[in-house]
Amino acid sequence: MFVATFGLYQIYWFYKQWQALKEYYDLDAWPIARCIFTVFFTHSLFVYVNEYIKEDNRSYRWNHSALATAYVLLIVVSSILNKIEVLPTFFILISIFIPLAVLYPLYEAQKAINFALEPLDYEDNSSLTWLNWIWIALFGFYWAMVIYALTVLVRLA
Repeated sequence: MFVATFGLYQIYWFYKQWQALKEYYDLDAWPIARCIFTVFFTHSLFVYVNEYIKEDNRSYRWNHSALATAYVLLIVVSSILNKIEVLPTFFILISIFIPLAVLYPLYEAQKAINFALEPLDYEDNSSLTWLNWIWIALFGFYWAMVIYALTVLVRLA
């Protein structure tokens, strides 16, 4: 979903994580604000996940602090590169691949969350719903238009 939606899925992902933590820990937090301003709340989210695992007297090997830092740095660098109008080719390539690199820390965090929730009887989210397919179709059309536009630009150049 992350790739299909050009990374927009991460907003929903963060929202759902904060919503669950708010309910479990009875936090005085706004999940919607924390999903919009992820660079300020990623570290605390990963700490909550890590602490939740420890509460159950279990351990999971992941460097939550380094993964959160990597995520934040990738988001900040991506934002900076997107603000610069004229970039050398090398930085253009970097700016294309950074959003894909953001996927790694989130993937590792999701693995830790899945581990944390193993003892609980929770609804499995391993298959795509009809709503997921609608999003995939919409963004698939968008991807097709972007690819088409790029091929037209290449022919014009």
